Amino acid sequence: DWSWNMENHIVILNCTERFEENFFQVVLKQLRKSSLELSTAPIIIAGDAFKEGISSSLRKLDVATVQKSLHSDQTFEDASVCEANTIVILATDPNDPASDSVTFDTIHRLCDKGVRGNIICEVVKLDNKERLLNAGANNVVRPVCTYPEMLVRTILSPGSEQLIDDLYDSFGEECIRYNVKVKDKWGNIVIKLVQNDIGTPIAYLDNDNKVIVNAKPDDQINATALFAIVREGNLKSLESLNGILNSSQPATNS
Repeated sequence: DWSWNMENHIVILNCTERFEENFFQVVLKQLRKSSLELSTAPIIIAGDAFKEGISSSLRKLDVATVQKSLHSDQTFEDASVCEANTIVILATDPNDPASDSVTFDTIHRLCDKGVRGNIICEVVKLDNKERLLNAGANNVVRPVCTYPEMLVRTILSPGSEQLIDDLYDSFGEECIRYNVKVKDKWGNIVIKLVQNDIGTPIAYLDNDNKVIVNAKPDDQINATALFAIVREGNLKSLESLNGILNSSQPATNS
């Protein structure tokens, strides 16, 4: 008895029984906590994950379900895919590369229907990533069943999944830890490292062995190590880094 007239919502397809409710609880609570506009969008979960219906806690998060097979065109109609802002296609089995074929077919069917929303899909075999992008997917992520936060980041900030993938690859950009002791404003450190082609600082390790991410520019920090995104082959020596950090380059405005 589907009666919602949905638009600009989020549709999650292929929600099989392998997905426990806890997965969706994490995804939805993380999504709702964001300050971005899409965080308030209603969500439709399509598949057989909730044959007995969804819990009251999920309903409170503005979630509904479509309990029909993905192979049925009626599923797309009931989920209003053509009016959706974002469509997520989960892998039918995160351990079986054959799932990518199902995802490929689903992308084609969505495109044939003329969907205009952002299509995000999981890929099991990374070799199939370009194939799924060429088929019409906008963003492709590795299976997220054990890392639902990755899915949330991709929904809210499409493209962020590529940044994370690049950091995990053995080529391209790397996240490097430089074991250097430095006391300065965080903004000064960022300017020095960027201007001297060291890399882009993203965090530091304080004296309590705690990693501090995204500090404020005017924060006076006392670090025992810096974490920076560095281009492949651009690793600098600790001696040169210490020289740059101890230089008297102009400070940030305070």
